[in-house]
Amino acid sequence: RELTGVDRAAIEAACRRFTGAIEQRPPMHSALKHQGRALYEYARAGIEIERPARRVHIRALDLVECSPPCVILDVQCSAGTYIRTLAQDIGAALGCGAHLTALTRTAAGGFSLEQAHTLVDLEALDPSQRQALLHPADCLVAHLPAVQLDAADAEALCQGRSVAHPE
Repeated sequence: RELTGVDRAAIEAACRRFTGAIEQRPPMHSALKHQGRALYEYARAGIEIERPARRVHIRALDLVECSPPCVILDVQCSAGTYIRTLAQDIGAALGCGAHLTALTRTAAGGFSLEQAHTLVDLEALDPSQRQALLHPADCLVAHLPAVQLDAADAEALCQGRSVAHPE
């Protein structure tokens, strides 16, 4: 549809409405399960499943480039946010519709795109150089608080069982 009346100010205003805690309905083309099957399997079969909205958090939604009909946004969000759905919701709020033509995840789990290496780059390195690029496994949980456990609780946790702990 035509973008009549949709300018930078309108897009920025719409983005502000989608910042913070929002309710988002997961798309049918997602890996969420319904009765043991991924939703995308139902979607491919032409079956629509009712999907309750979920609360997600958009920490920041910044307009990087605005050349309607093309817009580039930088989104900082909680896990479980569907960016394609966010684009559709913003387009609906603007009254013109919207969809993604590209999506780049620039950070996840404490890692950024700047820390990434391409397979081509890695293949060009000898094994010791590749090994030197690896981070220690505990960096994956470095953001979590340390918890002191007694030997029995530590063993239970290592076996995948829950342990009661005040933290």
